[in-house]
Amino acid sequence: MSQVEIVTGVSLSSLTNSVPQQLGVNWQQGHQRTQILILIQRHHRQKFESHAATISLKHPCWSLFYRPRKEVDEIQNNGLDTKKASFMFLDVALEDLGKWVGPLSKDDWLREEVIITPSKDADNYDSTKWTVFRDPWLEQIEVLPLQTAPLEIVAKAWLTIPTATTATSHAPSTPTTVSGNTGDVEVASDSAFAGKLADLTHSFGASGAGTPAVAPAAAPPTPVP
Repeated sequence: MSQVEIVTGVSLSSLTNSVPQQLGVNWQQGHQRTQILILIQRHHRQKFESHAATISLKHPCWSLFYRPRKEVDEIQNNGLDTKKASFMFLDVALEDLGKWVGPLSKDDWLREEVIITPSKDADNYDSTKWTVFRDPWLEQIEVLPLQTAPLEIVAKAWLTIPTATTATSHAPSTPTTVSGNTGDVEVASDSAFAGKLADLTHSFGASGAGTPAVAPAAAPPTPVP
């Protein structure tokens, strides 16, 4: 359904700038995007690296994994065992979000909020509130101390580009119609999740590219006073 590229030495913020340039006219300006944290069991990480390739996405998405090191003790003191958990930061279009997290919710994953704040001797950055989807077998954490701001973490990233987008990038002069077929994922479930998660929305790209399906709201991550 999608093509997955592994990109090294990048961050969520750098991909925000580079992916639209890479896709050129095939990047849909003005669509709504969000960033969320997925807390998974470490031994499930490989499955989640390619999760986006198994669903029918309309827009590219990208993710990276972070492994705490210097801040391990602080995180464990806040209740989460870092030996069991893997931290996945995901940037995804709002209209694709339901497809991405739908299987998690069906498996009783928990939607929560976490405050990400600088750890001891960390880079200086503002604390922010993130939406997190947590594997129910992992402990809850309300304050997550990290050495680096989530959007600036440099690591290996998994960039997922929908097949239809890839095809048009090789033949931009040929009009392409993308069907509404979502494979095994029901369209209704996607719109339902989009409604529930509308508060995660923020505007991304040029504003003159059409009206988004869900009106923009407060942009995540939310700065914490």
